Amino acid sequence: MTNLKRYLFNFSKHINEFCVEFNLIGSKRPVIALSGGLDSVALLSVINDLHLQGFVRRPRAVTVDHGTRADISHELAGLKDFCLKLGIEYTILKIAPLDLKASNFENLARHARYQALKENLEKDEVCLLGHHLDDCFEWSLMQQFKSSQMSSKLGIPVKRGIFRRPLHCVSRAQILKYARLKNLSWFEDSSNKNLKFERNFVRENLVKKIAKRYPKYLKHYVNSQRELKLMLQSNNAHKKMMVKYRHREWGVILEVEGDLQPDLLKREIFKISSATRGQVSLQIDKFVQNFNKNTNETKGPYTFSGGIEVYQFGRAIIIVAKNFEIEPIASQIPGAFPFIVKAKPKEALRGTSIFLSAKCRELQEQMDVSYPWKSPRGQVLIYI
Repeated sequence: MTNLKRYLFNFSKHINEFCVEFNLIGSKRPVIALSGGLDSVALLSVINDLHLQGFVRRPRAVTVDHGTRADISHELAGLKDFCLKLGIEYTILKIAPLDLKASNFENLARHARYQALKENLEKDEVCLLGHHLDDCFEWSLMQQFKSSQMSSKLGIPVKRGIFRRPLHCVSRAQILKYARLKNLSWFEDSSNKNLKFERNFVRENLVKKIAKRYPKYLKHYVNSQRELKLMLQSNNAHKKMMVKYRHREWGVILEVEGDLQPDLLKREIFKISSATRGQVSLQIDKFVQNFNKNTNETKGPYTFSGGIEVYQFGRAIIIVAKNFEIEPIASQIPGAFPFIVKAKPKEALRGTSIFLSAKCRELQEQMDVSYPWKSPRGQVLIYI
C-alpha cells in the first residue's frame, strides 16, 4: 500500500471509529448537509466510502438554498453532477430569502437552515454536518467573549439530537489533504471573506495570527477540551449520580441513584471486556439510555462484546464476565447463577441460603440472599 492510499485508508478508518464510539450513525441512514464547501464535500465522500465498505447505509445529500447569492445556480449544478457520479440521491431545499443587512443574519440563517434540514429528514435518518476541529476552536474562542458558562467553552457539540458531526476528530488541514488525494472539487463561498460576519472576523483577525505564532495550538486545544469535558462530567455526576459499588471476582454490582453516566459504566465494563472500545461504547450508550428512561425495570442479560453480560434490577446494575466459571452445588432455589437465582412466585425467600462452588473464596462460603425483585412475569430474581 502506497503512502497516499494508506492516508486515505487511515482517514476513513479514523472517521468510522469516531462514529462508532459516539454512536453518530449506527443503523440510521446518513443525510449529508452538502453546502458545496471543502468540509461537506469531503464528508460526503468519506461517508460514501464507508458505505461502499459496508459500515453505513447508502447516504443521501441535501443542499439548503438561502436565496442570498446570485452564483448559487452554478454551484448547485456542480453538486448535482457530483452526487450523480457517486450514485447518491440529491435534494435542494429552497427557503425564503433572508435580509443580508440584518444585524443577526448569521443566527437567522442558521436557524432557517437547521429547520429546513430537520423537516426534510425521515424517522430513520440523521443529518451529518461538516464542522471540524478548527470550527470547534473558533466557536470556543467566540464564546470566551460572549458567555461565562464553562460548558459553552467545550466547542460545538458532536451530537445534538438528529444532528451529528463526524469530522470533529480531524482538522481542516487533514480534510484538505484527503480531498486533494481524492481529487475532489469544491466551491469557495464568497461570503466567507465578509468580515461583517462574526466567524469570518474571528478567523481572519485572531485565529490566523494564533496559528502563525503557536503552530501546535490545535493539538493543545483538543487536549484541554478533553480535560475540561471530563472535569465537567465529573462535577455533574457528583451532583446528579451516587453509586454504591460491590466488586466481586466475577464482576461488579452497581447501585445507582440519579441518572447513570455512560463514562462510569464504560470504565467498569472496560476493566473486564476483551472487545475494542468502539464496539462496547455503542452498546453501552444504548443501555444507559434505556436505563435512565425506566429505572423500575428488571431486564437482562444484555450480551456485550468482549464476553460481558449486564443485568438491570431497578436501580441496580450487575456486570459479569461470562468466562468466569462458577457452578451451583445446591440451592433451595433452582437455576443458580454466579449472582442471580430464580424462584417461582409462591416460593418463600425468607431464610433462603445459597451454596455455591467457585474459584473465589467469597462464594465458597454459605451466603445469605439479599435484594429480591419480582419481574413483570411474576418471576422472583435475587442476587447475592
